[in-house]
Formats: sequence, C-alpha cells, structure tokens
Amino acid sequence: MRISTWELMIPLAFLAGTGVRVANEHGAVLNAVDKLSVLLATTVLLNSIQPVLSGVAVGSGWQSLVAYVNIGSYYLIGVPFGIIFEWTFHYGVPVKTSLH
Repeated sequence: MRISTWELMIPLAFLAGTGVRVANEHGAVLNAVDKLSVLLATTVLLNSIQPVLSGVAVGSGWQSLVAYVNIGSYYLIGVPFGIIFEWTFHYGVPVKTSLH
C-alpha cells in the first residue's frame, strides 16, 4: 500500500501543477471571451441566418447570385470590418506567445 501511494504521488504532482497552470490560462481566455461576447453573439446569429437564406436561394436556382453574394460578403464586408475592428478599435483576441 505504501509503494502504491508513493507511485501515485508523481502523477498527482503533475496533475496539481498542470491544473493550476491550465486554470490560469483559462482565466485569461475567459476574460477575452467576456470582452468579445457581444461580437461573438452577433456573428453567431448572422452565421445561423446566412446558410438558411443561401440554401433557399440555391434551391430556387440562383446559384450564381449566391456565389456573388458570398464572395462579396466576405471580401467587401467581412475583411474590411475585421481590419477596422482590429486596427482601429483594437477589438481582437490577445495572443500569448509563451506560457511564462
């Protein structure tokens, strides 16, 4: 029983050490998500409507129109808004380069 307990101490130490480390990292990710939750909710709502409308248009025989709308939405709306949100408003997710 004593040997088994000693043997389990090594994985338990790794569990405690990594658990604290991961919890700290999750706290930083949670703060970023809290800051961006309105933007996230808006994009989830819009991303749930767009496939339905595209499906209706494709089913109606308007495949070329759907292709143009999708390409235009991405390049004329999505990319410029992404650049404006990041560079003008600094509304992006912070990226950590190391775990220190």
